[in-house]
Formats: sequence, C-alpha cells, structure tokens
Amino acid sequence: MQAEAQAESQPQVQSQETSQEQPQAQTIIASHAELEQALLDILRALAEKSDNKPIPIAELQTRFHNQHGQTIKQVFQSLSITLRYITFLESCRAFKLEKVEKGWLISLAKV
Repeated sequence: MQAEAQAESQPQVQSQETSQEQPQAQTIIASHAELEQALLDILRALAEKSDNKPIPIAELQTRFHNQHGQTIKQVFQSLSITLRYITFLESCRAFKLEKVEKGWLISLAKV
C-alpha cells in the first residue's frame, strides 16, 4: 500500500515541477497584427533596458516564449504563416534588422 501511495503522489510532484518549468500562461495570438504587436511590446521593453541598442533575435524569441507560453514557430503554424521568421520580421515596418557575423540583431525602426 505504501508503494501505491508513493506512486499516486509522484505524478502530482511531476506536474508541479512541469508547471514551474513552463512559461507563463499561454496567450492566444489570433492574427499577424497581434503577433507583430506582441513582438513590438517585448522589443520596446528590451530596448529600454539596453539603451536602444540592437537585441539578438534569439533573445526576442526567448522572451516571447516566456511571456506567451508558445514559441514563435508554434504561432506561425497556428496562423498558417509560411514566411521564414526573418522574412516576417523584415515585413514589419516597426522593426529594423541587421545581419551580423553570429546571426541577426533587431531594433526599433525609426519611423
């Protein structure tokens, strides 16, 4: 009986650990414009902290995942966006991208 009690308590512990490791609550992004706005909000917050210096796009992706509970790739799939991530960002007038040796940097476009 002790083994059964332990077995029953283990899934609860695992689910608690899993919930701690997962990002915050999943936010539903329902359109291209909502995705752009969500990324823009994150980029503005990051730009404030970095004195408006360009940010690696990987950091933008990580922050998005942490805040919205899903990856950008998952959002692309749910919205049937077939563009590459970089192409999508380039299509957004709010962003300025810069290719560097180790990838891409993103900053706010001066409109």
